[in-house]
Amino acid sequence: METKFVISTGGTGGHIFPALAVAEALADRGKEVIILLGGPKFETELPYRALRIRSGHLHGISLKTARGLLNLLGGIFEALSFLRKEKKEREVKLIATGSYATLPVLIAANLLSVKYYLLEQNLLPGTVTSLFAGRARAVFGSFEGTQKYLRGAKYIRTGNPIRKRVRAHVDRITARRELGLPENKPLVLVIGGSLGARNLAKKALWATEFLAEVFFLIQTGMRNFEELKAIKGERGENFRLMPHIERMDLAYSSADLAVSRAGGGAIAELAYHGVPSILVPFPEAKRNHQHLNARALHEVGGALVIEESELTPESLATALQKLLDNPQKLETMRKALKNFAAPEAALKIVEIAEEL
Repeated sequence: METKFVISTGGTGGHIFPALAVAEALADRGKEVIILLGGPKFETELPYRALRIRSGHLHGISLKTARGLLNLLGGIFEALSFLRKEKKEREVKLIATGSYATLPVLIAANLLSVKYYLLEQNLLPGTVTSLFAGRARAVFGSFEGTQKYLRGAKYIRTGNPIRKRVRAHVDRITARRELGLPENKPLVLVIGGSLGARNLAKKALWATEFLAEVFFLIQTGMRNFEELKAIKGERGENFRLMPHIERMDLAYSSADLAVSRAGGGAIAELAYHGVPSILVPFPEAKRNHQHLNARALHEVGGALVIEESELTPESLATALQKLLDNPQKLETMRKALKNFAAPEAALKIVEIAEEL
């Protein structure tokens, strides 16, 4: 019997982009793919058949919680209806990315005995991953250290899958020309996840005052762009602000160094492209999971870590200058990143899910 793969995802790009990378790998192998999308509306158009599934946050006791519970129940019934219908026609396997947006689909999968697999992006598993790992056929992850948080689960370190459009390696000069960036200056890429990071971008913008010979490409996020542009303009002698970078493959290929938050997706992409980085974990991330991600990459030699409380334009500029003045250190970091990277993560996940 032919197997249909269903991918459940939603929330931010950190969950959705790995799901799309797995969908690409499935499609390359001739598999039909359906994406069940929960959480808030996602602005990027999905290239696969996608169905919306209601979901809801459950925090504390309030009117908002009651609304979330109603959405969750509605999502469970929607997922049950969809999966029950699909099961009548063929075997169904579910791959879920572990965010709260996948909760109703995973509950439905358990009720209908649908085989499912979890994809965890961070070193510290999220609540949904922790709840459903025990009955999963496998939990795929990015860090060796995740295993100790999932005792009794079948954990496999595959790496975090990366979309094809981000995986392209472009020579540095060509990439910089495509983006309209200086060809001969050291270049620092500043990124803050799919939504941007206001404080990180702002500190980096002021750090340009101390590094006149270094060019900064700063992704602000759409919601922060106008505020940051009002400070020094959209472009200056040694910086450019962009609300969103569509061609991240070009941005990574252009960069000598990066300054980034420490989400699982960003770490996977930086490692894949071998870009040494200064990681500034988002201090409000749940259970401080970005700090653990950042420390893990630091321990293998691929990044430095500056906590948000210690981040100033001066401290950032000093750290960047020290790295740029030490080519041997940068090369050592690049090698460490290549060792950490998992370029075939999506394919490995698909191969295991097909067999297991």
